[in-house]
Amino acid sequence: MKFANQIRITLLLISILAMNTWDAQSQQRENKKVKFLAKIETRNSFVQTHHATFLGVRAGFEFKFPVRCGIGYYWMLTNLDSKLYKASDYGQTDPSAQPKLRYAIGYVDYSFYEEDDWTLSVPVQIGIGESYYKSSEKDRFANGLVVPMEAGIAVDYLFTDWVGFGVALGYRVLLKGNKQVKENFNSPYYQIRLNILFTEIVRGIKAKKKAKG
Repeated sequence: MKFANQIRITLLLISILAMNTWDAQSQQRENKKVKFLAKIETRNSFVQTHHATFLGVRAGFEFKFPVRCGIGYYWMLTNLDSKLYKASDYGQTDPSAQPKLRYAIGYVDYSFYEEDDWTLSVPVQIGIGESYYKSSEKDRFANGLVVPMEAGIAVDYLFTDWVGFGVALGYRVLLKGNKQVKENFNSPYYQIRLNILFTEIVRGIKAKKKAKG
């Protein structure tokens, strides 16, 4: 209950800040063009108190209004030997196995503050995928459907018109888990990402060609 109250207070503060900055930035957004974005990011979280790194890719569009949306895919890179796994429960002979998680997502990022090359946003994403065990005997077993949801707050900075850097903090919860895999994937996360604006790259190339012509 205490954690839920903290989440409500945080969301309320973000909403107030968003309302205060909306009018000041509305004219600025009217002049913005739709942009195609691609992001490569590492997402660091915890699985049963052990650090785990996920690699993710996202692609989508940034619109004139302060919303970005698109799709992505994440998969767990870290190999952790499960302390909850028992080979006999799965008809295996290998005494060790690693829990794994991978999933596709749809996302929406709401930008509540934009100033110069800085952007503050609230990323929310929901996905569908699977968790499973991996061992020396089998690449994948005990696999089952999972539905993860993640929400947080992110800061992005553009170094140039077409490339930038971002960091984010948030929390992942499985709305539907896989009971065959005993590890808990619900966890806070922090991430580092590289942002590439492909639309700006294409526009820059066209502008150079036009100038030469």
